[in-house]
Amino acid sequence: MRLGSVVCMTILILSALAGGRAHGELPPEAARSDWSVVLDDGVQVRCGDWKGSSWCQADAILPGSVDDVLKLMVDVETLAVLFPRMLSLRRVEQDVMHQVIDYPFPYADRDIVARFGWEHATNLHALGWSSVASPVVPTVGVRLTGAEGRFELRPRADGHTDLRYVWRGELGPGVPDWVKPFAWKGQAREVVDGFSQGLAR
Repeated sequence: MRLGSVVCMTILILSALAGGRAHGELPPEAARSDWSVVLDDGVQVRCGDWKGSSWCQADAILPGSVDDVLKLMVDVETLAVLFPRMLSLRRVEQDVMHQVIDYPFPYADRDIVARFGWEHATNLHALGWSSVASPVVPTVGVRLTGAEGRFELRPRADGHTDLRYVWRGELGPGVPDWVKPFAWKGQAREVVDGFSQGLAR
């Protein structure tokens, strides 16, 4: 089991969520310009520090239209098949989900309580999320209190979709620094592969 499986928590909650901006402040484009490239093989992943935290940005092309991707994102059962490492997913409020994520030995599983919301414009559909302290949910394993990020979907002239995925690279306590780039690469790859497999069905 890879640390990259943490990404499942951000994917499976996409059903039936709507509303305004849910993420906090993301690193501005200018702050990302000097981030280090940790992966560039069809999925480009760049990571760096911003305001004392590690952040990453992944860019890839999904083999389907924006409409097809959006349909996939609201189908919970399909996503559960694509991302089987999600141990549990439970709605605690209309726009707040509690997720438990399988982590590899010797790390304890992680859980997250986060608020999600969509933003829609002519050429951009974005889903943001950010950890919240309320409502209070019993912790399973280790609580990731700094989960935050955003998916951005943009239509391409060739009928496919540009995906940009920006997230705070929190992995929780006990994960050595040298492991983190491997986890971030795995997380980005798992997002892209999951969407791509879903679009191919």
